[in-house]
Amino acid sequence: MVQTMKKRIQDRRAKNILKRGERSLNNSVKVTSNELARQAKIRKEAQKLQEAKRREALRKTLKVQHEARQKAPSTKGRVNMVSGLEVQRAIQRSKLRRQ
Repeated sequence: MVQTMKKRIQDRRAKNILKRGERSLNNSVKVTSNELARQAKIRKEAQKLQEAKRREALRKTLKVQHEARQKAPSTKGRVNMVSGLEVQRAIQRSKLRRQ
């Protein structure tokens, strides 16, 4: 719960930073080196936030995949799986032999 709230706040900050950057780009006709540096900083920060979001999503998917693998039955000893039809035929053959 707390993490989702933090994430939401982080996303909002990233969006605001991007908006601020766009606004300052649109308004400024004469751009000073100071302004350029500030915009670069804003862009870098927004990029960092997006990267963190991407990394978090990747981590979650990997975690889910890992858990799914843990829950899945093991395939050891069942590498050559036989179809149900073959099993039934084998059973019938053994029954015929017994008669």
